[in-house]
Amino acid sequence: MDTLRATFAEARRVLANDGTCWLNIGDMYAANFDGYARGDTYNKRQPAVRPRSRRIVPPKNLLGMPWRVAFALQQDGWILRNAIVWSKPNAMPQSVLDRLSTRCELIFLLVKQRFYWFDLDAIREQYTGNRSLSHRTRRGGMKLNAIQTPWPPTGMPEPASTLHGTASRSNGRAIDAANRNGRNPGDVWTISTRPYRGAHFAPFPIDIPLRAIAAGCRPSGTVLDPFSGAATTALAARQLGQQFIGIEPNADYCALAKARLQAAGEKRGGGVTPMTIEEVRALPAVVPLLTAARALGLSRNTAYRLVKRGEFPCRVVQAGDTYRVPTIEVLRILSLDLSNVEEQVG
Repeated sequence: MDTLRATFAEARRVLANDGTCWLNIGDMYAANFDGYARGDTYNKRQPAVRPRSRRIVPPKNLLGMPWRVAFALQQDGWILRNAIVWSKPNAMPQSVLDRLSTRCELIFLLVKQRFYWFDLDAIREQYTGNRSLSHRTRRGGMKLNAIQTPWPPTGMPEPASTLHGTASRSNGRAIDAANRNGRNPGDVWTISTRPYRGAHFAPFPIDIPLRAIAAGCRPSGTVLDPFSGAATTALAARQLGQQFIGIEPNADYCALAKARLQAAGEKRGGGVTPMTIEEVRALPAVVPLLTAARALGLSRNTAYRLVKRGEFPCRVVQAGDTYRVPTIEVLRILSLDLSNVEEQVG
C-alpha cells in the first residue's frame, strides 16, 4: 500500500493538470502464512519457511485491496471519478469449492482536478438494431426499429403518475439523451482476456488501454505507464498516435516489451506502420485522424494535406481543433467484413 501511494504521488506530480489516471488492480485473499517450516512430505517447490504474514483480518478473508488503495489515494488528493468493473467472460477457472470464482477486476479513473480532458465520443458504443419489442422506442429517435406509431394512442392522453405528480409526465423528449455517435459505454466493460505466450504472466488485453487513452489523453499527448510490463499500454498508445513513456524495473520484461514493439512494426523517423486487421477491428467507434491514417497506410503529412483539400478517403468530423473519423468508414475502405458493424449501426 505504501509503495503504491508513493508511486502515484510521483505520477500525480508529473501528470498534466487536465490529465487522467487509470488504475487496474485485482483483489486477493488473506492467507494463513504462519511462519511454520515445511515438512519432508511437502512439495519441494514450496519455500522451506513460510514468512509470518502481517494479517489485519483472519485467513480466507477477501481483503478488498482495490478499494483500500482507492480510498488511500483519495486521502492523497486524487479525485475518484469511476470504479469500472472489468468483466471477463473467459476468466481463468478456479478450483475453489466454498466460494464463487472471480471473474472481474476493478479499473479506477482518477483525476487531479474537477475539470479535465475526457473525450466520451471517442469510446461510445454503436447502438444495436436488434432489440426486443418491449425495448423499442415509441417516440422516434435514431434506432431503425423504433416503433413509428404514436404513443399514447390518439384521444388517450397519458396521465401523470399519482405517486410522483406531474413531474413524471412524459414530455416527448425521452430520447433526447441519445447521441448519434453512440451510447456511453458505462462502467461495466465486458472484455475477454487474451492468451500470451511471453514470460509476463498477466498482460491485460489491449482493449483496456485503447479505451483509456482514447478517452483520457489529448491528441498528440503523452502516455505514462509506471508499470509498463510487457508494453501493452505502449502498443495501444502507438496505435492511437500518442507518445509513450514506460517504467519497468524488471530487465526481462523490458526485453520482452522491446521485442513486442519491434514485432508490431514500430518504425522511427516518421515512417508509417500499417495496422493489422486485429488492431483495426479493436478500434473504438470514432478515432483520431492520425489513427485512421495509420490504418490506411497514410503518413501524418499526407493525412493533413488531404483533409485540408477535402480529399481524405473517409468522412472526417472536425471538433474544435481536432479531427475524428468514424471507424466504420475505415473498415469500408479496407473492405473488411462489415456484417457485424452494419448490424450495430443499422
